[in-house]
Amino acid sequence: MADPGAARAFDAMLARLEAAFASQRRFIANASHELRTPLTEMRTLIDVTLARPPTSAAQLEPVMAAIGTAVDKSWQATLSTTPYGTT
Repeated sequence: MADPGAARAFDAMLARLEAAFASQRRFIANASHELRTPLTEMRTLIDVTLARPPTSAAQLEPVMAAIGTAVDKSWQATLSTTPYGTT
C-alpha cells in the first residue's frame, strides 16, 4: 500500500509546479505586451514618415523624438518586469 503522506506531498509538489508554470506564462504574456506596444508605435511612426517624406530636417525632429520616447518605454518595460510581477 502506498504511503498517503507521500502521495499528498507529491500532489502538493505538482500543484506548486503548476502554479509556477502559470506564473511564467503570465509573465511572458505581460512582457510580450509591454514590448509590443512601443514597437508598434515606432513602426507606425516610421511608416507614416516614409509615406510622406519630410522636406526638411526640422520636420523629422518630432518623429525622432517620438521614436526615442517609444524606445524609452520599451527599455523601461524590460527593466520593470520580473517573473513575479512588476518591481
